[in-house]
Amino acid sequence: MTIFIPILGTLFFASAVRQELCLKKYANMNDKEAAYILFKEGVSQQEIARILQRSEQTITRWKKDGEWDRKATEDLMAMQTIHEDTRDLVRYQLATLRKLKERYIKEEKEGGEPHLISKGDIDGARDLFNMIKVKEADWTTLVRIVRLINKFLKDNYPTLARDVAPALNDFLNEQRGGMS
Repeated sequence: MTIFIPILGTLFFASAVRQELCLKKYANMNDKEAAYILFKEGVSQQEIARILQRSEQTITRWKKDGEWDRKATEDLMAMQTIHEDTRDLVRYQLATLRKLKERYIKEEKEGGEPHLISKGDIDGARDLFNMIKVKEADWTTLVRIVRLINKFLKDNYPTLARDVAPALNDFLNEQRGGMS
């Protein structure tokens, strides 16, 4: 017997939307897109200019022309909505799978034959797991990590921090696929 979980298609849709909005491949990202992502992460315009090897005036112009303040607020609200909807869908899916398991156990206790969970249900559970497991690091995560390393170096080894800063910026640009 196969039980179809009706909301699963919506779950996949939410996943696709989330990936489109927040996991854009950094290999195809231009400097302006990279600057906007860094801006949303709270990186100062001065730091963005240094990382991307652009002038602060260019970053300021991009911010103004692209209305980054307004856009960042809208993006944040959209992501919060998507995350809330995804959590609701995951909860619904898990509750549905729990009910299915309980029904199988009850039927078996009442003398019925043991049920195997259908391939579709297993695939659905696997897809849920894949949706909520930790995603592979994206460029934004790399930037955060490099900034933490750089802060540690500045606090503890200032000379080394100055010497290594250009290499760290080159690393970030190489990972983004946008070597200047």
